[in-house]
Amino acid sequence: MDAEMTVRKALMQADRGDHAAAVATLRQLVDADDADSVVRVRALVILGDMLSSQGDRPSARPLLIEAVDMAERLGEVDDLLDHELMRARELLD
Repeated sequence: MDAEMTVRKALMQADRGDHAAAVATLRQLVDADDADSVVRVRALVILGDMLSSQGDRPSARPLLIEAVDMAERLGEVDDLLDHELMRARELLD
């Protein structure tokens, strides 16, 4: 399964209320690939957001920082990623 499909799988798991499975799916993705990519940024933000909303801000913070830093290295991003980054910055404040 490619990275984009893995992110979609995690979002479907979260939509069904299976947050533990969604977190596990996203962790597996970010642990498996450390290359700079738009999909990795999205996965980091979504995972950070989920952890933060579950009260685990200490675990979420480094993921969100990595996502913002990576997005800045990537340069131009699309509207969807722009929205994700805005959310990451909100959570970091």
